[in-house]
Amino acid sequence: MTDTSAARSQVEKFMRLVDSGQFDEAMSFMADDIRFTFGNQEPITGRDTAAAALGSVLAQCEKIEHSVVTWFESAKDDGGTDTLAEVRVTYHLKGGRVVSIPACLFTSVTSDGRFTEQRLYADMAPVLAGGE
Repeated sequence: MTDTSAARSQVEKFMRLVDSGQFDEAMSFMADDIRFTFGNQEPITGRDTAAAALGSVLAQCEKIEHSVVTWFESAKDDGGTDTLAEVRVTYHLKGGRVVSIPACLFTSVTSDGRFTEQRLYADMAPVLAGGE
């Protein structure tokens, strides 16, 4: 057994793709019917809807960086894995401001690496304030 599970590798690859601006490739990790929750918004369903929600935040950024602080995971009976990561997300906003915030990311990963659920909890107010 290695220190890094397949689910962790998949979630970290997703974050690296987002960080490097490969948004469409990152979104391909999501199941068509993903259940997605961003911040304190109501959960939404569907890859296209999730991509639009993430895209609206990323459109305010020149660059974004994720750093895993703490990692937890639990195997599911169906062969998938539920993951929970404490992360630090740094947003380089188009207005020149840099905002670094703590966040919690829950992801349910199927045995073939698809995300069926993803929840990102963070205080997004400093990011949504943009370049103010």
